[in-house]
Amino acid sequence: MRDLAGAVAVVTGGGSGIGLATATRLAGLGVSVAVVDLDGASAEHAASAIDGFAVQADVGRSDSWPGIVDAVDGRFGGIDLAHLNAGVMTGEADITALTDDAYRRVLSVNVDGVVYGLRALVPALAARGGGAIVVTASLAGLIGFSPDPSTA
Repeated sequence: MRDLAGAVAVVTGGGSGIGLATATRLAGLGVSVAVVDLDGASAEHAASAIDGFAVQADVGRSDSWPGIVDAVDGRFGGIDLAHLNAGVMTGEADITALTDDAYRRVLSVNVDGVVYGLRALVPALAARGGGAIVVTASLAGLIGFSPDPSTA
């Protein structure tokens, strides 16, 4: 693995789970990390634990992304890496009870958030001469998950 010390990373869904683990690992490698999460308190807690930068934002909204990029650029002077990790489930096991709003929320974060993130981040990485973007999904994004039919 190349030396990442001094790089700047954006990690969505960074307030918990895989995002938090990624943010922690990157920080341990000397990367300045922006922890992006809808839950501002989780973002703050995670960022403070790794001497990072918290950004409270809804990645499923296209109008959130310019602010994310601007905030990180303003704090660190650019972006080199991104881990688009944010994901949600409806928590509704009965497909007949799944509301349109709950379904749209899953798609907005899990699909739109990736597209909006790529659209906003690619120019930011290009401005620094390139970089890397990693997009992750849980197994529920790849195979049917019976407790939540919105992931099938």
